[in-house]
Order: sequence, then C-alpha cells, then structure tokens
Amino acid sequence: MTKVLIFLLATLSLSAQYTRKTICASGCDYANSSTGLQSAVNDAATAQGITCAPYLIEIDPSNVLDLFANSVTLPAKTCAQ
Repeated sequence: MTKVLIFLLATLSLSAQYTRKTICASGCDYANSSTGLQSAVNDAATAQGITCAPYLIEIDPSNVLDLFANSVTLPAKTCAQ
C-alpha cells in the first residue's frame, strides 16, 4: 500500500530519530478527517518546540480525506534548537 508522507522538516536524515504518526479510518493515531489532520499538524508543531527530530504524518490513501469546505493551518514553527 502506498503511503503519502508529509514532511514537516525540510530534510530527513536516515540516522536521525523521528516521530511517525498515522491518519486513517480506524486504528491510527488520528481520525481520517480534517480535524484529525489539523490535530496531527498541531502536535507536530508542538513537538518541534521541544526537539528538532523529523516528524512524519502518514495518511492512508485507501480512504478519502475530505478537505472540501475545510482548511488546515500550517503553523509557522522553527526548531527549538
């Protein structure tokens, strides 16, 4: 199954530790909805205030993530370090 990855950091070092969170219909870290995606983005921004490790948000493409008439805000954040 192909996964869509959203990288919230510009680069990903293979040796660096990272946080991986998932969005899907059930059994994932976040619900498959615009609010689930917004929560994942907010948590990623908060994590960047603590550590500069890459934070990956993986969205299951087998389900539709309907963003019609909704928006997702990407906060302006930089690494704490």
